[in-house]
Amino acid sequence: RFGPSAWAPVALNLVTILLMALFPGQALMLTLAHVLGGAAQLAVQLPALRRGGLWPHLGRLWHPALGSLLVLMLPFAFTTSGRQLLNVVASQVVTGISEGAATAFANADLFLSLMLGLFSISPALAYYSRLSHHAARAPDLFAPTLLEGLRFITLLTVPAGLLLLVFAEHAVQLAFNWGSLLGSGLDELRLGLSVAASAPLGLAVFPLGLFNLLVRSFYLRRQVRLPVVIVLLALSLQGLLYREMAARWGIAGLSWASVLVAWLQLLATLSIVARREGVALGAFAGYASRVWLAGGLAALAAIGVLALEPWPPGWWRYLAQGVVGGGAFVAVYLNAGLALGLDELRRVLAGLRPSGPGR
Repeated sequence: RFGPSAWAPVALNLVTILLMALFPGQALMLTLAHVLGGAAQLAVQLPALRRGGLWPHLGRLWHPALGSLLVLMLPFAFTTSGRQLLNVVASQVVTGISEGAATAFANADLFLSLMLGLFSISPALAYYSRLSHHAARAPDLFAPTLLEGLRFITLLTVPAGLLLLVFAEHAVQLAFNWGSLLGSGLDELRLGLSVAASAPLGLAVFPLGLFNLLVRSFYLRRQVRLPVVIVLLALSLQGLLYREMAARWGIAGLSWASVLVAWLQLLATLSIVARREGVALGAFAGYASRVWLAGGLAALAAIGVLALEPWPPGWWRYLAQGVVGGGAFVAVYLNAGLALGLDELRRVLAGLRPSGPGR
């Protein structure tokens, strides 16, 4: 039932990133990419709205439920404003690093947005609907469902982040330097800066991914003040760290600042939500540790594959290494996860198996 709303942000990210990859460095296409991505996000949901009898039509300008809806919109207004200020700070800092740093930081942010859209925001929206139902009609199921959602997002975001960490150079080359096959690739400076900015952000996928679900538990309880305070404090700290860490480590310092703040924000939010909702924090920590262990083994296997020789030259080298090394990562992660008893992984794989006749 909630598939269209869960896939909508995925459509936004895919269309935006595809157009930006096809037309790198073009300001007009950057704007059109976001516009068309937003249109795709809406289009994905229109058939379901029509089937559900929710097609928009003219009517009264006010509804009693709009009051509570506006209250829930307040945190997004505050935090969005805070993020825009952070973007201003980031722009000022990154433009002072070197030529091409702004492009590189934008490239890295695209990878992070894609990872979060696919492996965090989409499942978080699906679980948000279930949690909303349980909060109103089955309170006893709220905490177990929230824990289930955290475990599922952990299963997805840990390997996704580690893939970005290990294959940052490959992702940058494949996404932004395919034009080298036609003699018009991205220059080496921007490629190097993009890799330096992208790799650390792989370690931010997990904490930001969990936060996307945790913060929604506050909204379901109509508690907007605390999440706003947490986000604004995190954004303020991130802005301060941008200046300090960029001065020492360049563009990679910006990414490491994002990683550090993401983990601090997760730890604070997770401890608050676990205490309020009765989530078994110890059990979740044990599960997350096993997922990280499986992901770490997969990353080591991928690094070993990348060290092998020979590979094709040029851009094709990154494609071949991405396919073979990525395949090794996935294979080791799946097998290690099953060996470590990751029940969510077992259920996901069982759901992917085709059902035979009579089953």
